[in-house]
Amino acid sequence: MGLRRLLLVVFLFVVSVSAIGAVQKQTYPEVGYRQASQHIGEIVWVKGKVLRTEEGPQGTFLLFSANKKYVRVLIPKPNIKDFEGSIKHRYAGKRIKAVGQVSQLGEGFVLAVDQPKRIKIEK
Repeated sequence: MGLRRLLLVVFLFVVSVSAIGAVQKQTYPEVGYRQASQHIGEIVWVKGKVLRTEEGPQGTFLLFSANKKYVRVLIPKPNIKDFEGSIKHRYAGKRIKAVGQVSQLGEGFVLAVDQPKRIKIEK
């Protein structure tokens, strides 16, 4: 992974965190992971079942699909310490919803989440 791509991820994460922090009390629309790419730049709750997790230089990704055209939730490396236990064991195989700003990363889409309270496990 190139330095430019890593810097882009960090930048998108900072923008996302700033946007969410500024409007914490508002409610946001819920969209399925397949529709999230239609909401670039918007803060939304993305819903879906986590099929697997993937470790990368930027952090841990929660994948709803093997198809990269669908959004992936990114827990940035500096924030992993804020999540109790194993992220894989906590979220893999479970239906979740995560709130954040949808951003484009290369050919795919990401929603960066910096705090555990921004990911809810659904029953």
